[in-house]
Amino acid sequence: MPSSLRVEINQALPYRVVLIHWVSVALVLIAASAVLSRELIEDRGIRTALLSVHRSAGLLVFAVTWLRLLISPWVVHRNAIDPNLWRRSAAMISHLVLYGALVVIPLLGWAQTSASGKQDSFLGLLPLPAIVAKNRDLAETLQSAHTNAAIVLLAVILLHSGAALWHHFFHGDATLKRMLSSRRSLLDQGNKT
Repeated sequence: MPSSLRVEINQALPYRVVLIHWVSVALVLIAASAVLSRELIEDRGIRTALLSVHRSAGLLVFAVTWLRLLISPWVVHRNAIDPNLWRRSAAMISHLVLYGALVVIPLLGWAQTSASGKQDSFLGLLPLPAIVAKNRDLAETLQSAHTNAAIVLLAVILLHSGAALWHHFFHGDATLKRMLSSRRSLLDQGNKT
C-alpha cells in the first residue's frame, strides 16, 4: 500500500459519530423493514402497527440526522484519509446525498400523511400537526416522491457500503475500521503492535 494511503491509528472517528452512524443504520433498517413487511401482511391491525413503526422510525431518522449534523457536521471530511481528490469528492457528495435523503424522506412521508388527511403521532404518544392541507392529488404525488427518494437512498447506501468495503479490501486503509471501532479500541490495537 502506498504510504500516502496509510492511516494513522489516531484518525479514528469520535465515538459519538460512530454511535450516531449505527443508530441511523438501525433506524433506517427498522423503517424499511416495517413498510416492506406491511406489504406481505393482510391483517389490518398489524398493517397499521407496522405503518406506525415505519413513521416513528422515520421521524427518529430525521432527528438523529439533525443531531449528527449539529454535533459534528463535517468530521468525516475533516479527517478524510484518502489523498485522491476524486474519491474524497465522491465521498463528500455521497454523504451530502445521504444526509439530504435522511432529512427529506421523513418530511415527504409526514407531508404525505398530512395531505391524506390522516392524523399521525410520534411513537403513538405525541400527536403530530399536519404540515400541509388535505389534498388527495398532493398526497399521491408526495407518496411517489417519498418512494422514489427512498430508492435513491438505497442506491446511495449500497454505493457507500461498497466504497467502505473497497477501501478495506483493496486499499487496506482504515476507512471501514473507523466506523466499526471506537477511538479507544483503535488506540488499544495500536499499542499492541
